[in-house]
Amino acid sequence: FLSLVENPLFRFWSRRVPLKFRQQLTFVAWTIYLPIHKALIGRRSGLHPSVSLEYHALTSMMWWGRLFPITIKRIRMALSQLHVCHPCWAYKDFIKPASTDNKHLTKRSNGEKHGISGHVIEVYHQMQTKLTPTGFRESVRNGKHDEMIVTGHYIQQSSHPSEKVILWIYGGAFLAGDSTGNLGIAEKVGLMSGGRDCFIPNYRLIPEAHLDDALFDVTLAYEYLLYERGIRPENV
Repeated sequence: FLSLVENPLFRFWSRRVPLKFRQQLTFVAWTIYLPIHKALIGRRSGLHPSVSLEYHALTSMMWWGRLFPITIKRIRMALSQLHVCHPCWAYKDFIKPASTDNKHLTKRSNGEKHGISGHVIEVYHQMQTKLTPTGFRESVRNGKHDEMIVTGHYIQQSSHPSEKVILWIYGGAFLAGDSTGNLGIAEKVGLMSGGRDCFIPNYRLIPEAHLDDALFDVTLAYEYLLYERGIRPENV
């Protein structure tokens, strides 16, 4: 019965509700919830008293998740919404004004529809060869044609690609996660690291694919940066 309710609700939230509204609604709810938790529970949630009040509040909120079975679908839904918690307007201190850097994005980018301030390049690139052995595969002869396609999102922070690039491999126990959901937090780390570009490749997940398939995809994405975008290994 629960799946009959949550599946349409998940689809409506992620597909029909605008990203900006989801971000604003989430921050308003947190702004109301945090002081209430601070007044009623504070640091008595069971965690060590030295950790932040935000950590205590988040733990109390997530406690209720133990009442529901943790399914792959629920994990994937949760991790696909990470960008809702990391809107660009929440970390303006990391964004340099255009007047102080002539390489900053001075024209309007497409990042706004993705909830970030940088420019997003959707990567879909057919690689011709794979040079790095991974897992049980020793060479490209084991890779099918569609396996040699690199997909993901490349975040360019300024009008010129940065010399050093962050290769963002998202977590999720190889069960969940995607490049779209990690756009906000990846851009944030890139800005905190001096305005470096970020490449977030997609990789196949289990149980639909094998763990070795994920390693194959991530390694191919690394080679894409080296051999297609010309990034030196020490700059990744």
